Amino acid sequence: MPNINAAATDTTLIATEHSTWSAARGASSANTAVPDAAPFFGSDRANIAVRVGFDGSEYTINRTMMAFDVSGISQVPASATLKIYGFQLASSDVVIIKVDDSATGNTSSNFVVGDYSKVTTTKYSAENLSWQVGQYNEIPLNLACRAAIQTQSTLKIAIVNSTYDFSNSDPGTTINHRAGMYFAGFSDANFRPFISYTTGVSKQQKRNRRRKRRTKGARSRGFSAKSIVSTTGGKTVANGFED
Repeated sequence: MPNINAAATDTTLIATEHSTWSAARGASSANTAVPDAAPFFGSDRANIAVRVGFDGSEYTINRTMMAFDVSGISQVPASATLKIYGFQLASSDVVIIKVDDSATGNTSSNFVVGDYSKVTTTKYSAENLSWQVGQYNEIPLNLACRAAIQTQSTLKIAIVNSTYDFSNSDPGTTINHRAGMYFAGFSDANFRPFISYTTGVSKQQKRNRRRKRRTKGARSRGFSAKSIVSTTGGKTVANGFED
């Protein structure tokens, strides 16, 4: 199966020192942006890449964003799996969500503090996914993500806590849920994040196949085949990480 490597622009965005849950989750900007290879974590890995914490007085939320160059993919993949190698801590569950196209981060530029609020409600995976360390976490990507892989030149995703952050549920008690991971700049390529996918069938190929089947059947009955029009629909989700 072909692979798409994450760009070494992956960044952990940290919103901290907020006295209320709504202020932490709904902040327009993070307090800190920690890009791949930053000495804040060091060695292109972090054990708090995803986090929801509350010490009794202040909330902290960490979200990690990644970008993938998908410009060369012309068909919707039949399947796609995001693979991220877990590091040290695994007390947080996760969900993969879409990052709005307007986010600064891409395959050549790091994500910035203002991208913290560029998350959306569009899920790219199932919710409440458990996290593992010392191995790849293999996360199936849904049709919304696979369609974006085909239509976008850059796929932007966020890995966030599912139980509290994505669902907008104030933990209400002291917690420190964390998930660690290796980033794209890690020296050993066997630990870097990537998407593995299987090639799909293009819409034109599907139309051609249907046309061929109908043409074959029509000749046997003495009729001529008619062109087929295939329509698709979709739903646009407003920008922002809102309920």
